[in-house]
Amino acid sequence: MDLSTYKNSVKTSMEELCYYLILCMQITEEEYDSWSKNVSRYVEDESDDSFSHSVRLSALELLLSITNEFKKEAGIGLWKAVHRHLSHAEALKSHNSSRWWKLHEACLLAMGRCKQLLNDMLVTGYVKIDLDAFVRQVPLADLSQFDYPYLICQAALFAGRFSRSLSAEVNRIFLDGICQLLEHAQHPIINLSSLRAFYYYCEEVGVDQTNDIIKYLPRIFEGILTTMSRIPQSAFIWPLESLAILISVDENFVSTIENRLSPLAIELFVNYIQDPLINGETTAIIKGLVHNNKVSNSIQERLIPLVQSIVESNHSVSSTLPRIAPSLAFSVLDLLTTVLRSLNPPINSNLLNQTFPVVIHLLLTSDDQQILINGGECLCAFLSCVSVNLFSWTDPKSNTSSIEYILQILAKFLDPKTPENCCTFIGKLIRAFIREINKTNQPSLLGDTLGQILKAVLAKLQSSQVLSVQQSLIVVFAHLIQNNLNDVVNFLTSTPGPQGSSAFDFVMYEWVIKQHLFSGPYDIKVSIIALTGLLEYAMTNNDVRFQTLIVPGDQIIYHQAGQSISHRTRSKTSKQPEQWTRVPLVVKLFKILVLELQNQINTRKELEEDMNFNDDDDDEEEEDGNDDNEDINDDKPGDNELKESSSLKSTDEETTKYLERYDNLLDDVFDFEFFQEKDPDAFNDPIMQVDLLDYLKERLRLFATHAWFAIFQQHLNVIERNALQKIAILQ
Repeated sequence: MDLSTYKNSVKTSMEELCYYLILCMQITEEEYDSWSKNVSRYVEDESDDSFSHSVRLSALELLLSITNEFKKEAGIGLWKAVHRHLSHAEALKSHNSSRWWKLHEACLLAMGRCKQLLNDMLVTGYVKIDLDAFVRQVPLADLSQFDYPYLICQAALFAGRFSRSLSAEVNRIFLDGICQLLEHAQHPIINLSSLRAFYYYCEEVGVDQTNDIIKYLPRIFEGILTTMSRIPQSAFIWPLESLAILISVDENFVSTIENRLSPLAIELFVNYIQDPLINGETTAIIKGLVHNNKVSNSIQERLIPLVQSIVESNHSVSSTLPRIAPSLAFSVLDLLTTVLRSLNPPINSNLLNQTFPVVIHLLLTSDDQQILINGGECLCAFLSCVSVNLFSWTDPKSNTSSIEYILQILAKFLDPKTPENCCTFIGKLIRAFIREINKTNQPSLLGDTLGQILKAVLAKLQSSQVLSVQQSLIVVFAHLIQNNLNDVVNFLTSTPGPQGSSAFDFVMYEWVIKQHLFSGPYDIKVSIIALTGLLEYAMTNNDVRFQTLIVPGDQIIYHQAGQSISHRTRSKTSKQPEQWTRVPLVVKLFKILVLELQNQINTRKELEEDMNFNDDDDDEEEEDGNDDNEDINDDKPGDNELKESSSLKSTDEETTKYLERYDNLLDDVFDFEFFQEKDPDAFNDPIMQVDLLDYLKERLRLFATHAWFAIFQQHLNVIERNALQKIAILQ
């Protein structure tokens, strides 16, 4: 497929290729026996993201690759191949051959895993089929084939995957069917697949549009509990995923089962705290309960003993739960962070009063790296989510305020002696602390300690050797510059730095030589906008501090005539160390902005190229145009209506683009969600709404009208000149 020479051959042979791949997907006797003896192996092999190896999975992987590469042709070929197999299966069934069910199962697997493509084929009209009729006649009919449990499993999964495209009536038949399977099926594999089908249904239809399923929730919940009692721990993942999505459907129903569900979730969390899959799903369940206003207070109360148990010398506070090893306390802190991020204010006062001291105690006394990191993230969550309650909290035993405790923690982590691997969160914590203090409109709460914090940040920055920590600390100053530029510059100028220079010289030098190494969309945005403000300040005020500080400009590359430029080895570096031009800070600031402009232009160009869905093989498609217009009218088993319903639409450029659109969009969505989950404070910051490319264009065009621009031009390299030419600043 990677060779253009053979692409047309693959296209013209698509139906046969799909036909034989489906044959290879049939369940073997070895797989049948293995799954029957070990349901965990079935879950492992049949999961969407399985890492197992078999002929069945290899054929499926190849089919998915083909459908991704040749969307229209693969969709048409797959449907024709399925059509042939189902017709053959009907013939086998009429002759009492047991092989028919394996063909049915393989066809449903192939179509189900290519769901997105087949849905798009229906939407665009390349294939016309009455999907409701097909589902009634094949997968829903197969749900009653109790002699063939794996066919029932795949039929349920298929109907769940396509539920968005089905009518309400067909979906009701499907939901009735899986509930009956949960209540009466003899084999736990059928229960597992029924729960997985329910999960697909909710995922497809959307939990906010699942009114039709509310009446089925009690039966499904009981089915989850029954299934989990019949399977080993290693197969828990499907029932837990189903439970996590079930609690998001209807708040009222969840309130009726909270007294059973919350203890179960906490027990599973504790018992399987070292299992990352189960731990992740139980955390998701607890998160969903906390987010539910009808049960949030109850689950918060139930979590208090769990959090307290990680620091109690005796186990009296949590006698019903197994003891959590101190080395695993970080998992409980991670759970508490998730709870705080998920709850709707106000926080349960008992949760605050009894868990915040636990976090403080661990942060001040522990030397465990993971506990310190997770504890720091948890403290950030306290600040971001419940700061109003937090700042009024005082330790009843010592009469120490929350602010005093936080300052003690900052002092610990800003101490140069504290290992840097434990301090990656420190910049985020400082920013959250200052931000939430400012929101109270009571700056006196911070008093004179801001200057002490910044001096400690400077000391930590001087000793730091880890880029992520350096970036985190520098961005603290970048944040403050957004609203207090004069004060920050004057503070740094008046504060001594290393080697006799001022802190201003030290911070700006470290900042500008490391800016190109910064990572993360939020930190880059904050830093660039702050540097833009500094440059504007320097030009407007003709500030000599930005002119007298000399910093590295561009790297000098030596190239002798007749020799090619090669990679620098250690021996070459020792003989000829890296050398850089030297420029004033004000010039370097301009160069950094231009370089970031070029980066933003490149990024935008890549996105536009990803969205450009022109087919590279248009000429070949025109040659094969007659094939594209043929009808799919092969017989389907037992359906006269479908015999004449399948046909292809004439090739349409916009429709072809639609078929290829979702691949690139999904990647962007997943990155977007990951960023939101990883750093919700940054995600929700208004600065994330700034289009950095437009921002830089506007500011650089403004700077080009300033008298300083003539000086900047003298120091521009080729890349920087090209970038300015692209936005019409230079000719």
